[in-house]
Amino acid sequence: MTYDVRPARAEDLDGARSVMLDTFYHDLGYGYRPEWHRDVIELEEVYLRRPRHALFVAVHDGQVIGTTAVRAQGPRHP
Repeated sequence: MTYDVRPARAEDLDGARSVMLDTFYHDLGYGYRPEWHRDVIELEEVYLRRPRHALFVAVHDGQVIGTTAVRAQGPRHP
């Protein structure tokens, strides 16, 4: 299997958002929390338009299968 890990592009954002939301609901069990996850809804604004923030995706067969991000301000969850 080949995986491509790279900075996210505009065309990756729907897949990235889907992976993130699935993680919140299915893996972490608490779901989407607007006070913690504004960035997930506004991926382009937060990660693609701000030079000190970055979103990375893992892609397999053209599908986003994983994400990670760097934010200059840090997380907002407890």
